[in-house]
Amino acid sequence: MKHLSTLLKTLTCCILPQMAGAQSTIKIENIPVVGDSAHVKVCAENIDVAALKASAGTMKMWDFSGLTARNDIKFKFLNPAGSFWENDYPGSNILGLSDENAHSYYKLGANSLSIVGQALPLPGTPPDTAKLNYNNEELIIDLPFTYMDADRDSFEGTGTVKGFGIKFTGFVDIKADGYGTLKTPVGTYDNVIRYAMRREQYNDFFGNITTQTKDQWIWISSDHKYWIMLQESVFDGFNTSSLVWYNQDPERIGTGAAIKKTVDNPIRVFPNPVINGQNLNFSWNAPGTAAIQIMDQTGQVVHSEIKDLQSGVNMLETGTKNFRNGIYSLIITNNQKISQSKFVILN
Repeated sequence: MKHLSTLLKTLTCCILPQMAGAQSTIKIENIPVVGDSAHVKVCAENIDVAALKASAGTMKMWDFSGLTARNDIKFKFLNPAGSFWENDYPGSNILGLSDENAHSYYKLGANSLSIVGQALPLPGTPPDTAKLNYNNEELIIDLPFTYMDADRDSFEGTGTVKGFGIKFTGFVDIKADGYGTLKTPVGTYDNVIRYAMRREQYNDFFGNITTQTKDQWIWISSDHKYWIMLQESVFDGFNTSSLVWYNQDPERIGTGAAIKKTVDNPIRVFPNPVINGQNLNFSWNAPGTAAIQIMDQTGQVVHSEIKDLQSGVNMLETGTKNFRNGIYSLIITNNQKISQSKFVILN
C-alpha cells in the first residue's frame, strides 16, 4: 500500500500557517474500539454529488438539519475472537456488526484504520454467505488526519458468493477537503473535518472485468467518536444508489467505553517481567465474561480472546514464547469498561 500525504502536509504547513491553529485534527481517540456502539438514522433523501463537491473548503457551515429519517441502523464494535469468521480474518482486532448482520473486520493500529474482510449472511435455502477477503488490506483513514491531508491506497483480494469466486483489485483516493461546522437534525457540531473518498474496484469473474465505484463524504468531529454523518453514491456495475445517514447520539470524547477505566478494578500482572514463554497471570475482582487483548507498543493486537473470568487469579494459557521482547499492554473490556496494565516480555 502507498500513502501520499507527506507532500500535502508539508505544503499546508508552508502555505497556510495561520490557519493551522484553527483546524481540527482527527486522532486515534476518535475511532471506535471494542465495546463502542453507534445508532444512526438513514435518510430518505438522495445525495447531491455536485453540491457536495462544491462545498469543500475552510470554515464551512454544512447544514443538513432538514433531513428526513427513514429507518434506524445500529452498529456494535466487538472483539473478533469468538465470532463465526474469526479464523478467516486473523489480522482483525475490531469487528463491526450491524443490525443487518453484516460483519466488517477491521484492523486498528497506532496510525491507521483499515479493513481486512467482510462477511454477510444471505437468505435462502441452503443459506449462503457473501465474503470478501483482502490479501492487501484497504485503508479507511490514516491518523492523525487534518484539513488538506490526502492518501491513495491500493487493495486486492478475493470474494465468494453463492459458490462463485471473484478476484478484485482497486484503489481509494482520500482527501480531507473541508473543515467547519455541521448541522444535522439532532444537533450542531463544531471542529468538524470532512473527508472525501473516491473508490474504484475492478472485479475479475472468469475473465470478465466489471467496475464498481463509490464517492463518499464523511464528517468527523474531533470532539466525538465515530462518524457524525455519511453520504455516498455507489455504482455497483449496473445501477447507481445513494445512502445518507447521521449519527443519532454521537459519543463525546471522554464519556465512552474506551475512555472509562475501572479504577476500582485494577489489573496486577505477574510475573512481570514474563520470562522464557511463561503463561501470563493477572488478578481480577469482577467475575463474568470479558474481552481480553494483548497489544504491543505499535498498537498491534497480538492476542485476543473472550474468557470467563473469576474473582482472584486468572491465567492466559496462550503463553508468550512467540512474542518479541518488549513492553505490552493487557487490556480487559468488561461491561463496556476498559482496564489495562503494562508488562514486559523477556524471552
